[in-house]
Amino acid sequence: MDLGKCIFLVVAGGLIASCSGVRSTAVVPVQSKDKQLSCREIMLEINEAEEYKKTAENNKNPDLRSFIAPLGYAYTVSSADDAIDASNKRITYLQDVYRISGCSGGAATLTDEQLRGHTFGGGFPTPPAVQAP
Repeated sequence: MDLGKCIFLVVAGGLIASCSGVRSTAVVPVQSKDKQLSCREIMLEINEAEEYKKTAENNKNPDLRSFIAPLGYAYTVSSADDAIDASNKRITYLQDVYRISGCSGGAATLTDEQLRGHTFGGGFPTPPAVQAP
């Protein structure tokens, strides 16, 4: 293979790689099930939205890929910004649902025991363990 073809392949590969970025998963700000959730389930949904937000914020941090593939990094930042915005809207909406539903007026946080079994993957948390009498 001659030098011209090698240079062409390296440049073409670099251009293709520069278009790759990381897509941040965004939550849907308002979901049809939200108004049927219990107070605990609302808090779990808020915590899940916060996890999506943290992941998107981490995706915005520059790394080696951002210097090698600047176009991909621009896509990554744009995607992360969209995911952060959607998470913020979801958190605000769920906090309103929490308040309107008459849930506790105190700090809207869950203890580790209340979070037990929740995977932040969109599934429902496991129910609390039943203690024997």
